Amino acid sequence: MLFSFEMSTKKLEMNQAIVVNDGGREIHFLARKGDNQHIFTNVPVTAMPIVSMALPHTLTVLSVGADKYVTPLQERLDANACNENNVRYRIGVQGKPKRAVITFAHYKGFGGWPAPYTVLDATKLALADTLYISVQDPYFTAGSYFISDDYGNDPVPAIVAVISRTLEEYGLSSSDVTILGSSKGANIAGLVSQFFEDNQLILCAYSMDIEYRVRNTPFRHLASALDFLGVSFPDALSVFQKEARRKETHWFYAIRDDLANQGQEYMTADQLTTYPSQASHSNVIVEHWDEIRTLIDRRHPVLDTRVESVR
Repeated sequence: MLFSFEMSTKKLEMNQAIVVNDGGREIHFLARKGDNQHIFTNVPVTAMPIVSMALPHTLTVLSVGADKYVTPLQERLDANACNENNVRYRIGVQGKPKRAVITFAHYKGFGGWPAPYTVLDATKLALADTLYISVQDPYFTAGSYFISDDYGNDPVPAIVAVISRTLEEYGLSSSDVTILGSSKGANIAGLVSQFFEDNQLILCAYSMDIEYRVRNTPFRHLASALDFLGVSFPDALSVFQKEARRKETHWFYAIRDDLANQGQEYMTADQLTTYPSQASHSNVIVEHWDEIRTLIDRRHPVLDTRVESVR
């Protein structure tokens, strides 16, 4: 079953550990420094758990059972989102689409969030004659890298079906597509890209070993959930290498980001272009935003390539 809870504290002066014990295992979370409200959703457990924290706190159980829980704030933010087979995404259209940009977002950050599921809003690229599909990762507490949904199922086929159907509706093919992701979203972009033949792939701060990253960061709860459900981590390095050999691939990486890069900075592949960046892991896409727009324009040229705003 899925367990969602809120922990209320005084404003924290430093990160604090929260432990969820369902009788068979412990799941560790972090409450963020500077916050006093810590919300964790859809934690897979075998029984009603005991939740503990070293500091004084008030525990509120938000949901426990088979059904997925979504916070009221997340529901308000998702009011204009589409929901298909438990995949959430937003559609945007500028002009008469001659190309499509599909985006996958980074983690919002560790800790409990009232609205943990973000999107990388593709419409902010503000490119003319473009179809935008901005995809959310709405699984577990802050997303699952699309490795699993909340119940141990593979969510990738569902979003591939959404993308394929939407492209067909607008008369576009995979060669008209750019798939773009940042951090966690870069790894999702790689997984999804495997199902398309000749799209452009742009990856920012891609992690070459997801399992190593997850087990050695504050996102260890994801490893616990996947272990519980019997879901294996994908071979992210193999996915990266395969895609870079067979399609136009651009990799923007932070120079000192050893946790993500895993020593692969000098990798070469037939269609791979690499872009070392002085930016931090989470800021790579921000620092290279204009360069990314140029790459998309160059791949999918239209007469009027930039617009002031997108509805």
